[in-house]
Amino acid sequence: MSILLISLISLITITCVWLFYRIFYVKRKSGKLAAQKLKSFEGLIRKLSAKEPIGEEDIRSLAVNASTRHALFGILDGFGRKELFPGEYFTLEKSAESFLVNWLEFPTELNATPDTIELFTKITLQENDHAIEYFVFKYKKTPPPSGLPNGWMLGVTGPFGSDSKPYDIPEKVFSRFNELGSISTTDEVRWVHANINRK
Repeated sequence: MSILLISLISLITITCVWLFYRIFYVKRKSGKLAAQKLKSFEGLIRKLSAKEPIGEEDIRSLAVNASTRHALFGILDGFGRKELFPGEYFTLEKSAESFLVNWLEFPTELNATPDTIELFTKITLQENDHAIEYFVFKYKKTPPPSGLPNGWMLGVTGPFGSDSKPYDIPEKVFSRFNELGSISTTDEVRWVHANINRK
């Protein structure tokens, strides 16, 4: 066989494997994750639909969990019951954390919920004479997925301005899985600001 034919067959094989992964594995995993999350909201949605009383126990565990927090706000807002959302979680920080955790859970990213996540710092940048703010979180997963650091990694959510409200969908949510201390948080935020979802 000629080198050209071998190269072509290799390219087709790699493309087929990649398509299989994207179409079947990722779709199946993300669908399964969505179904699991929906199941955690079934009781609350049933009560909201039936206009039954909603107790604190129906809300608190969903608000505490960063994985379900922003969906909880969206559901309550959709039913016109935002007032039920716990005030201590109605902050830019807690909404930014929730969006980052949901991004990390996606099969093409960390493919898991972090075991621990904490706000590490806030970074302010200037853009068009306006101050914009990013939240930088540190998180870890033990054991980490193959090839990722064993310690704390950095994740970034933003930008937020003076008119930003909690649970508005952030423009940029990203992690390069850089280990805490391997890059300055300011440089990480500048990279995300310059490279993610560029208009």
